[in-house]
Amino acid sequence: MRTTNNLGLRKPEGTDIVDIADLNGNMDTLDSAVKSLQDQTAASVPLTQKGAANGVATLDASAKLPAGQLPATAVTTTSSTLTYYVSTSGSDSNSGLTSSAPFKTIQKAINSLPLVINNDVTISIAAGTYNEDVSIYGIIGKGQLSLLGVDASTFVKSVTSVRSHYVYIFGLTATTTSGVAFYSAGTSYTLFSNCRTTAGANDGFNVAFGRAIIYNCVISNVVSAAVSANNSTITVDTCSGTGNGYVLYGDNSSVIYTKGTLHSGAGMYGGPSLSVNPWGDNTTSSRPLVWANRSSIQSISAGVWTRVVNDVVIGNQLNGYNPPTGVFTSPQSGWYRISAQIYLLGAPSNSQYMIRCLQNSSVGYHMDLRIPPFSFDTILNGEVMLYLGFGDTLEIQAYAGSAVNVQPGGDATRLEIIRIA
Repeated sequence: MRTTNNLGLRKPEGTDIVDIADLNGNMDTLDSAVKSLQDQTAASVPLTQKGAANGVATLDASAKLPAGQLPATAVTTTSSTLTYYVSTSGSDSNSGLTSSAPFKTIQKAINSLPLVINNDVTISIAAGTYNEDVSIYGIIGKGQLSLLGVDASTFVKSVTSVRSHYVYIFGLTATTTSGVAFYSAGTSYTLFSNCRTTAGANDGFNVAFGRAIIYNCVISNVVSAAVSANNSTITVDTCSGTGNGYVLYGDNSSVIYTKGTLHSGAGMYGGPSLSVNPWGDNTTSSRPLVWANRSSIQSISAGVWTRVVNDVVIGNQLNGYNPPTGVFTSPQSGWYRISAQIYLLGAPSNSQYMIRCLQNSSVGYHMDLRIPPFSFDTILNGEVMLYLGFGDTLEIQAYAGSAVNVQPGGDATRLEIIRIA
């Protein structure tokens, strides 16, 4: 009598007498083994989880995951405006949500933020000395992150913002004596206002791969006061300070605009491939310029090009832009740079979305195209350089394969036009 290798089931040979007890024993062994497998399957994959969201997925007829069975995201986001408070008398074990229960360190407040900020978030920093290198990394979304110190009374070692979206830094004094006092890299837009660095850092303000405004800041005793690096664009507006090396420094096709009074230094400009006020006359008032955004939700119908009207005007030099209509009429002949962004709310999946600049109501220049694989917020953006004769018109249009709404706000939907030559 032989037996099977795994379960030891009895296997009568040709000359053996078949015993009913052997057959029954085999059946009992098989029954126990199958029951054990059923129990294990039930324990690891409960029936209530099969096909349920966040449970065990089942594939549809095309072998794809149905939308309702996609795993829940681990990325957190804001649902309303948020303020954290920081004070040297606080504790990082506090909630930080009230001025009576503040955090002790600025970094604790930043680390407590969700990755996605879709509402304005403020970190209110009381006067005092914070012996920390403040680091902002990877904060994205539609909202603005503001670090608000007390002008000339809130001290940190340095501030760094990397790969973030919209950051506002006010009233901080950097005390570092080496490296960079205020650094922004890969951040879409950074505004430094009423900040100070006078202790002798290598660079006062250094911006790489992004845009920034340095306004009403004090910069003294540094090697390079304001640096625009790696295709960045910065504006230095009404700053003061003395004892610097380079007042302005840039490289790799960077641009620096200046306005008002500037800090002083041994050298005015430095670095290769730097363009300072590329208009050429070192003024901003003599060239057409538009900066506008959308004030309210705008609906885009499916299958047609629709003009996007940015009706909130921040700047409109020489009055070429008509906010109610969204049409720019060139007040001067020349070359213009046109940059635009449209934020689409919950764009339906697998549809085509495009943005273009339309010249003289007839010639379109495509700036971006997106086909989202899932239904989520989608950003269209891009820029073109065009020659416009006097009286030529421009407008920004959007095309949607499925009907969609446009999100308002300067960080969401906006238009920028400037004559560059």
